[in-house]
Amino acid sequence: MTVNLSPLAGAGWQFFDSNGDPLSGGLLYTYAAGTTTPVTTYTSSSGVTANTNPIILNSAGRPPSQVWLNSTDTYKFVLANSSNVTIWTMDNIAGISAFVTTTIANLPSVSASAGSVVFVTNTGREGQFICRAGTAPSDPQQGIYVVSNTPNFYWERVWDNINGYPEWFGAVSNTSAAAAANVTAIHACLALCPVVNFRRADYWVNATLKFNVQYRTIRGCVLSNGYDTGTGTRIISVNAAANIIQVGPDTAPVGGTSFYYRNITVENLSAQYGVTPTPPSSGNESSAVKNWLVQYVVNCQINNCAAWEPIIGFYFYGAVYTKVDDCLVFRSAVFGGTNDFFRGFWPQGAPAILAGGNPSLYLNRCNVSMGGAPALVEPTGLFANGDFADIFVDDFETSTVPNGIWVTGVGASGTYGKLDLHLRNVVIDQCNGTGILINALNNAGMVTITGGYIQINDTGVGSKGIWVTGSSGAGSVSIDGGTQIISQVGTSNIGVYVSGQSNISIDNTIIVEDFFYPISIDGASEQCDIAATITNPNTGNGTSAAVSINNATRLRIACKVDGGSAKFAQGILSVSTTTSNASFDPTLFNPAAISGGAGNKVVVNSIQITSPGYYTTAGASGTSGAGIFVTGITA
Repeated sequence: MTVNLSPLAGAGWQFFDSNGDPLSGGLLYTYAAGTTTPVTTYTSSSGVTANTNPIILNSAGRPPSQVWLNSTDTYKFVLANSSNVTIWTMDNIAGISAFVTTTIANLPSVSASAGSVVFVTNTGREGQFICRAGTAPSDPQQGIYVVSNTPNFYWERVWDNINGYPEWFGAVSNTSAAAAANVTAIHACLALCPVVNFRRADYWVNATLKFNVQYRTIRGCVLSNGYDTGTGTRIISVNAAANIIQVGPDTAPVGGTSFYYRNITVENLSAQYGVTPTPPSSGNESSAVKNWLVQYVVNCQINNCAAWEPIIGFYFYGAVYTKVDDCLVFRSAVFGGTNDFFRGFWPQGAPAILAGGNPSLYLNRCNVSMGGAPALVEPTGLFANGDFADIFVDDFETSTVPNGIWVTGVGASGTYGKLDLHLRNVVIDQCNGTGILINALNNAGMVTITGGYIQINDTGVGSKGIWVTGSSGAGSVSIDGGTQIISQVGTSNIGVYVSGQSNISIDNTIIVEDFFYPISIDGASEQCDIAATITNPNTGNGTSAAVSINNATRLRIACKVDGGSAKFAQGILSVSTTTSNASFDPTLFNPAAISGGAGNKVVVNSIQITSPGYYTTAGASGTSGAGIFVTGITA
């Protein structure tokens, strides 16, 4: 006779009365289910010795022996106190069957009956499988569904129908030998599981991991070893010619944004190469392999993810209303070649799609840093080009990256409307190139820079805090909200450089500090309204102006100028007779900071302007309508 352990009173049970006290002397009756016919239970798995009926509980409320049930019977249990007053009744109780154990390979051969349970013992794939009648859903990797050799039956993993693990489908972590199997397993897990969970480990792959199923969450585990601190499970590629992680489909879905892939969330994953990638030739930068490629998606999220040692860290094309939070990129390696370049985050806008390249892309609290000062071509933290549109960058930070943020309209189609970029509270730290470069905006292009700071370490090559160029008669740039642009070394660095650009506004909350050339305007720039605070307490030797102008029209300069004694040669210096329609207001210039004092607050074409009024562009006194109007000249 086969007996199974009782789920009630089976082993180690303790019973209590209604007051929560041990049921000393309690009585446990056993009957055939649904009847009052007594049925025997047994004291052990041998099924030889019967328990008394009722079973009399000891002073601790426990049965004196185990309780085992005939495997072919179902039981009714009645619990009473020592006075034989019933406390409760439990009916239709069957014994607990012992699990059959097997492997995934042998599971199809296990005898199948609906409801039977088998435990699979493969490491990483272990778990309970229950037998179901019918046809199994497709699962070639047998992570959740395994077809039985018995017709019209299959085995289903006991799971919550939400969370899955790549190991269920055959993934093996921490070994490069599993690279091919891991790609297959991870894709299989993604196909069936709404949430894919990676363990705290390294997963090697030999092809691009494509997260291309909508309404999915992919989660890694945060690591805490070495330079990986604060980033997630590592995906390591052995294929130097393939991208590592792709979020979204391979090609743009037919029908536009409505058919882009939606609601894909990726968290706590790091992507890096286990082999050395080869940078492409100059002019083919967008063809470089990418640690992360995000394309043709809507309302997706990438949180706390990283790109280690990339050529291109995160690359976006057709990322609509997509949010990237707390992600980081780090580069210290040199890959070689004549075009070993580096870009941390790249929203690609050429060729244009939709209303620009990546409408409503949000980059929040992301970071790009470099270590070891590798010799690279144009290393840049954030690069946006072409028909960029509706990009919002908040609390973005670069550290020791030569070029912080580069924005260029080169390659734009010109067919789309307002191409706007909003930089808010960005931090460009220890930069020895250009902090923020804005180039070639189209007619409706708009860039706003609000708050944050830019720290320039000049290397003698003319580093610039903010450089706006190449859009005469087009676009606009606004700098406000307390942005601090600072430096401490160099004899060629420029705080804000405007060249051939229209519609520049710098309000009086902006501080430009310790630049040899704080503000420089040239190249037929137009519509410049400059009201920054300029101060040089530590640098400057009295040979350069606070504001230098060479060929500009329709501009107003009303800055504050202060700093150490005689740090500036002039307050405003205009050297070109083509400068016109200009208004200069030196009211808030500290003459002590200017070599030569008040007489050098405004100098036009080598002529000191010492009284308010109209002046020609050559510096001669003029009448209303002359090229330059000067006000606020005082001692």
